[in-house]
Amino acid sequence: LYSVGQVLELRMHLAEKARKKWINPRRVDGEDCQIIAITNFKGGSSKTATTIHLGHWLALRGYRVLAVDMDPQASLTSLQGALPGFDYREGDTLYSAIRFDDPVPTEKIVHQTHIIGFDVICAGLELTEFETAVTLEMRKSGGTSFLLRVSQALEQIVDRYDIVLLDCAPSLNFLTLSSLTAATGVLIPVPAHMLDVDSTGKFLELAASYMQILDEAGAGARWDFAKFLITKFEANDHPQANMQALMRQVFGEDLLL
Repeated sequence: LYSVGQVLELRMHLAEKARKKWINPRRVDGEDCQIIAITNFKGGSSKTATTIHLGHWLALRGYRVLAVDMDPQASLTSLQGALPGFDYREGDTLYSAIRFDDPVPTEKIVHQTHIIGFDVICAGLELTEFETAVTLEMRKSGGTSFLLRVSQALEQIVDRYDIVLLDCAPSLNFLTLSSLTAATGVLIPVPAHMLDVDSTGKFLELAASYMQILDEAGAGARWDFAKFLITKFEANDHPQANMQALMRQVFGEDLLL
């Protein structure tokens, strides 16, 4: 039996000493870190489940992964169990790195988990303070500089990772907009149910209008891709199968299952 750490050592050794460069999944010079925002306006669409399972899957294959909990409910944070040194009551969350007054270095709020190569930045109720802070900042200076807070925080540590996953809250607030601006790609989980698909349509319409306004202000997002992921799918459920077929017609190759 081999531990995850030993498997990683074998990968790196074979990639360096043998002619099997493809064994090393980590990015090389010239390749950018992928920052993927997992988001949807609809609650219960498996955003957090998608983030954590995707993050674990990538980490077990040798990628250096950072999962960022952007939701004040902190479900992603709770799923990590007890993290050494983490205490949300002492400001040990993402808000400490993106606040306007005296932000802390991002590396100070990164926590290692029990899976090698899978780190997290935690969330807490204090993330809600970002909405108030943005409002006050816009009153003082105006503009859209708040959109760069998440991007600027991640830039400090992005060289340490191959993939960053942003688990967004089920709302299109200032923090989510800042996450979408920082992202290089977007993944939208959506169950194959009529109400969920309808809600996703409304989310896309609202997000498009927001992004157009921000683009006109010179702060638009630039994504390499935007994909839809069907979640909670039961192949034997005929209504779900029919909805999947309809979604395939609408989204084409941008639909993942």
